[in-house]
Amino acid sequence: MKPYLNIPLTFNKRSRSGAFERVSVEESIKQLIGLLIATKQGECFFNEDFGYEIWSYEFEPILNIHQWQPRFIEQVKDMLEKYEDRITAVQVREPEIKAINKEDEPAERNPATGKTSGKYLKDYKITLMLEYTIKQTDERHTNVNISFEY
Repeated sequence: MKPYLNIPLTFNKRSRSGAFERVSVEESIKQLIGLLIATKQGECFFNEDFGYEIWSYEFEPILNIHQWQPRFIEQVKDMLEKYEDRITAVQVREPEIKAINKEDEPAERNPATGKTSGKYLKDYKITLMLEYTIKQTDERHTNVNISFEY
């Protein structure tokens, strides 16, 4: 049986009995990690420490990766040790960071030149790479990847 609620809760995806969709402990842990990273620190009024500090620097470019990465790794590890008590022996590896372009406004194709116009914003896709052991099963999970955009 899958004992954990799937987050986010979707009210239109309930079973015939009216119960919410359930997930395994492995999936529940991944969902909480994603929630921790997606939540800006201070956003939860009941626990202002919950969440990730990176969103405080949302409009500042990642200029010096050598200063940013150790802080990123340390904070993720600290968050998991504090808020996810179902896992132990957490290791956070160097994240994979890829620059991506996002279109700020709809692109329009110029029929004469074939070029598109539109304003592009440069963002980053960060893939967090983790290893941990689930206490309940004593099972080691390696190469757990969680991606988000910054």
